[in-house]
Amino acid sequence: MATITFSNTAGSVTLPAPEPGGESSVTRIEAAGMTASGRRIVAGSGLTRRRMRLSIIALTPDQRAALENFLVSCARGTAAEFQYADSLGGITTVRFGEPGIEWTSPAATVHDAAFWLERDIAD
Repeated sequence: MATITFSNTAGSVTLPAPEPGGESSVTRIEAAGMTASGRRIVAGSGLTRRRMRLSIIALTPDQRAALENFLVSCARGTAAEFQYADSLGGITTVRFGEPGIEWTSPAATVHDAAFWLERDIAD
């Protein structure tokens, strides 16, 4: 079975690989405002944010608890970055894109997770 790993200095978790495909987005980070005369002003940060939604199915109760613990204790919600080692061996520095995980449970001891990861890239 293919796996992924999330890790940082606070800990790590290894899980089954996510379902193939999924949602993703790319956003240029900007601040926009309006002057008193009504002129629009946009300041670019020089960063682009890439987000991807992972869906991992059929987690055991222990895997669910380990992922939740990593989110809360290691990643501290969206605060801390971590290394994402994907099922093909690629390693990327990311953070959780939202401070929570969406859960569905098709059976009492089977849990499906969906969550966003994101990373900022300098333009």
